[in-house]
Amino acid sequence: MIRFLTGISLGALITWLAWVPLCRAWVPRVNGAHWFLDRAYEKKDAALRASSSPKVVLVGASSVAFGMRAPVLEQELRRPVVNYAGTAALDIDFLLRRLVPELQAGDTVVLPLEHAFYGPGLRRSPLGLRAMAAIDQELGQSLVPRMNSRVAARTDPAWLVGSAPFDGAVLREIDEEISASGDYINNDQPAAPGTEYAQNKIKYLGTPLGAPNPEPLTSPLWDFIAEPVAALQAKGVLLLAAHANYFDDPAYQTPEWTEFFESVEEGWRRQGVAMVGQASDGFFPEELMWDSRSHVLESAAEDRARRLAAQLRPLLPVAPLSPLPPD
Repeated sequence: MIRFLTGISLGALITWLAWVPLCRAWVPRVNGAHWFLDRAYEKKDAALRASSSPKVVLVGASSVAFGMRAPVLEQELRRPVVNYAGTAALDIDFLLRRLVPELQAGDTVVLPLEHAFYGPGLRRSPLGLRAMAAIDQELGQSLVPRMNSRVAARTDPAWLVGSAPFDGAVLREIDEEISASGDYINNDQPAAPGTEYAQNKIKYLGTPLGAPNPEPLTSPLWDFIAEPVAALQAKGVLLLAAHANYFDDPAYQTPEWTEFFESVEEGWRRQGVAMVGQASDGFFPEELMWDSRSHVLESAAEDRARRLAAQLRPLLPVAPLSPLPPD
């Protein structure tokens, strides 16, 4: 019995010792969707710190990362713009907390959040927690105390299952995925027929759009972001909300969706954050969608950036805002 248990223990140890380097070396190369997040934010952080103030920072998920071109906004607004958006696996308050020490009076944060962030089931997922721990060890430690290292974040079985490789994954290096200003840039051409991206587009655009959350004002999002929003506002940073990009589905014209968008705007108003534009500003036809309901082609992203710039221009501070006086 002792030999049996010893053998089992040694086998488990050997398996784990082999599993760690395998996961760290092989899986990140295969799955281009999630495994590059920590390296992506190294590049986004470098862009953020290299830009002068006053600057504009975009915060959101992949709809923003793929769908709003920072260089176009920068040219239109005549100030540095950094695309700090990632994927829906990253909590918005996590990104905002990372920005608090980096921004100063006169800077602006624009939040074009996707519909899912206003949902009733918004909670910190194991997938997201491990991704955030991989990006920012210190902040990740406060969110996931036992998974604050890159090794833990990249080898935990739940994380591996959540980010399992899939056919047609992008096999590119990070410099080809992320521009110098933080944009995701592999959507310059329509997805090739037969690829995973083309199949995703057919699947998602062919699926009927469901009803929105009937009570977006009760979403946990508002409690999550309240503290970092207040911290940024206290430093004199201007925060503005906007609408994300989506396939122009006829369902958006229904009363349910109209009420949803109105409630979202009210939610931001309660945070002291104005919302610019209308939901329709981010609607695009099928031929301009790349691989899903929320990822547009580069030409559409450039167009969206120009229209967003026109909405932002009269709202941006000419000179730095004065920080709020201490209590």
